[in-house]
Amino acid sequence: MKKRKLIIPITLGVVGLAYYNRKALKNEFLIYKDYYETLSKELSQVSFASKKVLFNVMQLLDLVSESSDTIENLLTEIDDFSQEVNKTLDSF
Repeated sequence: MKKRKLIIPITLGVVGLAYYNRKALKNEFLIYKDYYETLSKELSQVSFASKKVLFNVMQLLDLVSESSDTIENLLTEIDDFSQEVNKTLDSF
């Protein structure tokens, strides 16, 4: 008889703990779910920002390449002009 009296409160206690644990786990799951969703959004923003930075760097590299070509052309023109001046001076 005493065993039955002990079994019922123990069973109710176990069921209560299981219910409380389930509720706590569900709340914890919701917290982590929200955290991971926020983290995912932030990562996508970082990814977008890094793509934008990469695009800007590529544009700058194109500008540097164009400037380099312009400088090279300018140096070629200066060299040609210098040769012409030397020819003219040699003819005197």
